[in-house]
Amino acid sequence: MKNCPELYKIKLEDNNIENLDNLKCLANYKIKKINLKGNPIVTSVPNYRDELFKIAPSLESVDDLNREGQEVESTDYNGEEDDGEYDDDEDDEKPQKKKKWVDNLIILSMIFKNK
Repeated sequence: MKNCPELYKIKLEDNNIENLDNLKCLANYKIKKINLKGNPIVTSVPNYRDELFKIAPSLESVDDLNREGQEVESTDYNGEEDDGEYDDDEDDEKPQKKKKWVDNLIILSMIFKNK
C-alpha cells in the first residue's frame, strides 16, 4: 500500500471477512471510509464498527455510519453520490476512478494473502 498514498476508501462488501484480524493492517494507513456490508463480521463481531475506529484512527465512516452511528452520505471518488454500482464501461471511465479501483484490488490481495 506504500504505492497508494491517496487511497482513502475501500469497498469490501461480500468478501467473507469474518474477524478484525483481517483488517488490522489498516492501522498504518489513512483510510477514511470502509464498507463491510454483507460480510460475516457485521453480524458475528459485537461492536465491530467501534473496534475498527480504534484500530484505524483515520477512519471517518464504517458502512456509511460515523463514529456516533449517524449516517453519512456515501460519495464516489469524485465527490458525486455513489450508487454502489461499478461502471465496467472503460470508454466512459475516468482514469482516476480506475486507478482507485485497481488500488482497492491491491489492498484486498494484501489483506487476504495470509488467510
